Amino acid sequence: MEKRVRISWLLDFYSRLITDKQRAIMDQHYNQDLSLSEIAQGWNVSRQAVMDSLKRGEAQLNSLEAKLGILIRYEREISALERCKKMLGLLEQEIGKNELIDKLRAEIDGLSADWEDTNGV
Repeated sequence: MEKRVRISWLLDFYSRLITDKQRAIMDQHYNQDLSLSEIAQGWNVSRQAVMDSLKRGEAQLNSLEAKLGILIRYEREISALERCKKMLGLLEQEIGKNELIDKLRAEIDGLSADWEDTNGV
């Protein structure tokens, strides 16, 4: 996974565990795609101060992920849910439309939605 995307995901999961300023600066850089200069100007600090804040924030997010593993768990579970959806599609092709298949698909969709609701993803 690309670094920028990974950090953006980590922010989704762990943003409440870093300082408000780090969260805002990281959001501006990784989610809003602002340059270091643009962020520095908005905060009235140097580009180096922004870079230092980003580096500290990245280190904290990576440390949290190493300890808690929420992103890797999310990736595994979403992948498993996608595989289940594909298997349901194959099963439906084999036996045709079925009420049980519809119920299973609804459960899988519900699990995916639960992840999104719980994590703000």
